[in-house]
Amino acid sequence: MTLRTWAFAIGFLQSSTPVAHALICPEVKYVAVRWQDGRLDRRHVPDALWPSLLQELAMDMAVKPVSKSSMISTVLVGSMGALMSVTFVETHAVEARDAKDVEKALDAATRGVAVTR
Repeated sequence: MTLRTWAFAIGFLQSSTPVAHALICPEVKYVAVRWQDGRLDRRHVPDALWPSLLQELAMDMAVKPVSKSSMISTVLVGSMGALMSVTFVETHAVEARDAKDVEKALDAATRGVAVTR
């Protein structure tokens, strides 16, 4: 099973220091942030917010910071958006053997996203 994902880098506004990377996979409603210290923070996005998130992901995204008022920024950094920026990095495919393997494969992919800005 092939899943399309969107990868993002998260960094401090003032110093541009990378602090985390994130992965969004709309197909299975997966959103997670991997912080520099190794913590994986999976985010629950209410069903009512997914249409807005999907609409933003469907836009032609360039490798640049996303708007602080975007749904992407909201689900990834929330109120920390005043201190952090979210930058789109790339889309890529993640392979999972079967439905039981999806979360494990996405967690591993979130670990592998480069944290560069």
